[in-house]
Formats: sequence, structure tokens, C-alpha cells
Amino acid sequence: MAVGLILAYLENYLSMSGQQILLLENQHQIKKIDHFYLILRKDLQSK
Repeated sequence: MAVGLILAYLENYLSMSGQQILLLENQHQIKKIDHFYLILRKDLQSK
């Protein structure tokens, strides 16, 4: 379940255009995305 969620999330993230990524960065959302990814990664490693 968690793995599928991560894959879907990363696939969506990577499919964004550069313009969308810059827009998110301007809104300081990239840090939140990285934080979310780190939490998921720790969750996977603990299993």
C-alpha cells in the first residue's frame, strides 16, 4: 500500500512541467514535498 502510494506520488511529481515545479518552489512547497518523501522513506525503511 505505502509503496504504491510513493510510486504514484513520485510519478505525479516527476511528470510536472518545469514551470509547475518553479511555481511550487516560489510558494516554498518543494520543502514540504521533500519532507513528505523523507517521512515515507523512513516509514518504508522501518518495515
